[in-house]
Amino acid sequence: MPLFNSPEPSFDAVVIGAGALGLCAAAELNRRGRRVAVIDPGGVNASAV
Repeated sequence: MPLFNSPEPSFDAVVIGAGALGLCAAAELNRRGRRVAVIDPGGVNASAV
């Protein structure tokens, strides 16, 4: 899932929390063709396992 800056971001789903389960949920949604944003209060890689 690429990181990008867009003037008008558009997502089908937003996952709160970039822990193991949040990233799994985001990956599955993306695999099914959804545009997903993952938001974590700690920033990039803060909750990564």
